[in-house]
Amino acid sequence: MLAAYRCAAYYKEDDIHRVWNDIIDQEFNGQQDCAFQNVLSCIGDLALLYKGGNYFPEEFIVLLLLEKTRDRRMSADLFPLLLKKMKMPLGIFLKFITEEFRSDRIWSTNLKALRFFCRLDG
Repeated sequence: MLAAYRCAAYYKEDDIHRVWNDIIDQEFNGQQDCAFQNVLSCIGDLALLYKGGNYFPEEFIVLLLLEKTRDRRMSADLFPLLLKKMKMPLGIFLKFITEEFRSDRIWSTNLKALRFFCRLDG
């Protein structure tokens, strides 16, 4: 769907986010033991095609994966691999998660979520 949108020069942020949500859900709904590896592989491939444009919303992708890994109780240790696949500087990642921590109360009111968040910084 991203390719079709790009070829048609169609951009509507909500639609692009919906497509990314569907892509990531599809990868997570595969084999449970390698779900994050599937997501990393998929994101790495799509980053090569779409990074640097409207069709690769980095902040949305990072925050969506943050939410999905937290909800699935997956290890936060996987995020350095994500940064490498996305070719994202650590400073940009820290900006995204810091803003998320400040704006979404779940990180400060839910102890399990807070522990997960604290593991993100190593």
